[in-house]
Amino acid sequence: MKLVGDPGNPKATREALLAALKGAHWPRISVTLVGPWQGDREETIYAVFVFGTPEPIVTYPVFGPAQGPEGVAELSALLQELEKRGVRRLYEAALAPGRLAELAQAGPELALEVFAARNPADPGIWRAA
Repeated sequence: MKLVGDPGNPKATREALLAALKGAHWPRISVTLVGPWQGDREETIYAVFVFGTPEPIVTYPVFGPAQGPEGVAELSALLQELEKRGVRRLYEAALAPGRLAELAQAGPELALEVFAARNPADPGIWRAA
């Protein structure tokens, strides 16, 4: 599993993720937003898992409202860019906060856990108004 991004920096993380996806077959990619627990989108923080690449890719958890307006704006920009490039499979998954904090040291077992826990998500939730 490849970890990309800059802890605490949503813009740099979005750019690093898109750079890591250079040359990807976009329609084959699936994206999973991973946050702690469920049902609290207004205050959560997300890491992004990407499957359908030679090696799963994960970002630091820097996207979403817990990161302030920049976290929301960068999540919206990322999802719009992915949709523009043909990514249609978007999911959400919840992990215990302790598991989410382990991303930097995570191995394949965490990728499998995320893959098994994901549910379809609506990208419109995070579109900029």
